[in-house]
Order: sequence, then C-alpha cells, then structure tokens
Amino acid sequence: IPGANGLSINQAMYWGLPCLTLDVLQGPEVWYIKQGETGFVLKDEEEFKNKILELIKKRPLIIDGAMGTQLQTYGVPKEAWIDDKGIEQEGCNELLNATAPNILEKIHNAYALSGADMIKTNTFGAMDWVLEEYSMGHRAYELSFAGTSIVKEICDRYSTAKKPRFVLGSIGPGTKLPSLGHITYDQMYQGYTTTAKGMVDGGVDV
Repeated sequence: IPGANGLSINQAMYWGLPCLTLDVLQGPEVWYIKQGETGFVLKDEEEFKNKILELIKKRPLIIDGAMGTQLQTYGVPKEAWIDDKGIEQEGCNELLNATAPNILEKIHNAYALSGADMIKTNTFGAMDWVLEEYSMGHRAYELSFAGTSIVKEICDRYSTAKKPRFVLGSIGPGTKLPSLGHITYDQMYQGYTTTAKGMVDGGVDV
C-alpha cells in the first residue's frame, strides 16, 4: 500500500515495486490482473513489474489528477447525494459511484483523453469504517466495486498495445487511528480487505 513503506506511488512505480499488495486476500502472493485490448494479461507481480519497467524505459508514466476539484467543476446534482435510505450525504464522494456514474465517467474519460496512463478510482474513503460516518459501512464492497468498474471501462476503451491504460486503486488512510483508540487493528484490517476485494473484482490493476 503506497505510503506504508515510506514510498509514494510515483516512487514505487519508478523503482518497479508493487503499489498494492493483496496479502490480506491471497496470502503473501501479489496479484495484478489486466486484460482487454492491450493484448496481454498480467497475473503476477513479476510480469506486472516487468511491463511497467519496460514502459518507463520508453517514456514517463502519467497518473491522473485530483477528483474533488473535478467534481466541483462538473457539478453534482443534489439528488446524487441521496443514499439508498433517502438521506442526504453530501461530501461522501464514494456514493457517487452508485448515484452519478455518468459524472465520474466524464472525469475519468477527460483524464484518459489528456494522456493519463494510470487512472485512479473514486474510492479514497471506501472503507466500511469511513463510510460508517455516513451510516453506509455496509456498502463498502459495492462502492469499491462500482468505482473500479467505471475506471476499468475507460481504460479498456483507450488501451492500445503501444499505450496501455491501468486502473489505479485509490485507498486512503481513513479517518480513524488505532493508536488513538478510534478503531481496532482488526477492524481496520477487515475494512481494507473488503475495499480491496471490491477493487479486485471490479478489475483493478494496481
């Protein structure tokens, strides 16, 4: 997970290191999956690392930009902030994966058109223990899967053999700290597991 070992995503990619380890799901093995119009399938850490290193030797790899400011630019209708219980949840950007996928598709599409090689999912706060602040902890898997699926569709649409696009799973640090008693380590672990599972099933690459 970027930041856990002191490296940013950019640094990790530069050195050819995996940016998301899924040992919480699969044991120590790391899985990366990519398929579509690119003509290749990446299923393990070594193959993925070699592909990234091969691309970096030829050109810089560009990660897309911010999500929050783009949502402000495109504008989110009031009804998109209403959850499945009829409660207004403005500020929970992850909810938009289910209520306004068309807006997110436009944002991701714009980044793809601008030349981004890696496009981030709108899942920064999709852990159940963050979503529970909006009484939506039970939707962690759903929103993680939905956010990843939207980006995967964009990446598959624009990927070519010469310029493959990658789904970059965004997982933030959350809003609670075990060291301050906000949450237990087991709860945090389970939350990250659920979010990562949703991303894997949705087609995440990194």
